[in-house]
Amino acid sequence: MAEPHVIRVNEGDHEVVSDPRSPLLDVLRDELRLTGTKDGCSEGECGACTVLVDGQARMACLTPLGTLAGREVTTIEGLRDDPIGERLVAAFGAAGAVQCGFCSPGFVVAARAGIVAGDSSVLDMLRGNLCRCTGYAAIVEAVTDVALEHRNGYRDHSGPQGRPASLDPDDPRFIVPRSITEACEAVARLGEDALVIAGGTGRIMPAPGATPVWIGGLPKLSRIEPLSKFRIGAGVTWERLRMSGRIHHVLPALAQAAEAFGGPQIRNVATIGGNIALGSPGGDALPALAIHDASVELRSTAGTRLVPLAEAAAGRRPDELVTAVVLKHPEPDRLEFFVKVAPRKGRAVIDKVSVAFSAIRKENRLADVRIALGSAGPTVIRATAAEQLLTDSWVSAERIAAAAAAAEAVADPIDDVRPTADHRRRLVRGILTRELTRRLLL
Repeated sequence: MAEPHVIRVNEGDHEVVSDPRSPLLDVLRDELRLTGTKDGCSEGECGACTVLVDGQARMACLTPLGTLAGREVTTIEGLRDDPIGERLVAAFGAAGAVQCGFCSPGFVVAARAGIVAGDSSVLDMLRGNLCRCTGYAAIVEAVTDVALEHRNGYRDHSGPQGRPASLDPDDPRFIVPRSITEACEAVARLGEDALVIAGGTGRIMPAPGATPVWIGGLPKLSRIEPLSKFRIGAGVTWERLRMSGRIHHVLPALAQAAEAFGGPQIRNVATIGGNIALGSPGGDALPALAIHDASVELRSTAGTRLVPLAEAAAGRRPDELVTAVVLKHPEPDRLEFFVKVAPRKGRAVIDKVSVAFSAIRKENRLADVRIALGSAGPTVIRATAAEQLLTDSWVSAERIAAAAAAAEAVADPIDDVRPTADHRRRLVRGILTRELTRRLLL
């Protein structure tokens, strides 16, 4: 029989014998019999399994047991004597915000996290949660009532979200390195069996025989450094990007991508490095970084190297870790934006299309124009013909239309039900036409 681990749940210590690779959701329901946390989708989309980890909303289905050493987990049952939790439950009843009730625990826990954090938008607090019965209006009403009663919350977004600790440092099934060097050594030793995770939102369960190497708690990966070049550690979370005034000032398109990235439960743990390493053409970070000619820092036991962003996914060797994104300091006061169209606002992945734009504006002329398209091809695409049409020329409706058509022409998306290739191409043209007209001509 496996040796027990001790985890702290609802202010009590509990011995569990589950594999450290197991999702927290299974441990809560099957071992601890805390069945208020629901299994809705098992892939981080519905929010029914929302719990608090050190006060932050997380998806229990995406949280490996092995990442919880020294952490405080709170489930819906743990809010029974919590003033805000109790008030939310009462408000849901008073507003008629419950029908089948399956999703309600996740909504209450997510709302509690957002209210205590002082989040100003109730809709953003609940963006990671789905309800198929009530139509949301009553839920929003209930949470708004409680939020208005509690205005003095605060959360520090400045530091890393994880800790480099393990339930059992000697357990070979779940490796928790204490440094980047140890992480590289573990990956080199494990070879194809290594599964590197930081936030864990891109993978649901490891393949048979895979050994997770959790790097989410390494402080050196969680730094934003504006030195001679702008360097963003691979472990910086999307919530950190969203809350960083420096990112908003220097890289507004990346900040806008963070605003549109998933719900709070996903943003609290998902990292920019994971978004890059996963290599999805719909990765939100890719267009926002491509317009700044970013490079990716890769590290292994053989050393460190920089590769262009567009080559990072295909050119990264299996033994290399993504450790940072590096780019030159952009010129100040650029016209810059990131816009995406997705199946729903809180969806973290599977965008229909995303467009990032950056340029220097001189009255009604543009210079150094950069346009990058996401989910429009097998990798992020720079729309160079469209860039040239807008560079060093008088901006007009006709010029914008021609550039938008050129961007549409270079798009080469997949053709499926989410949606068709033709629809994605038309979205590229429509986004550019709308955004450039609104920002330059109106």
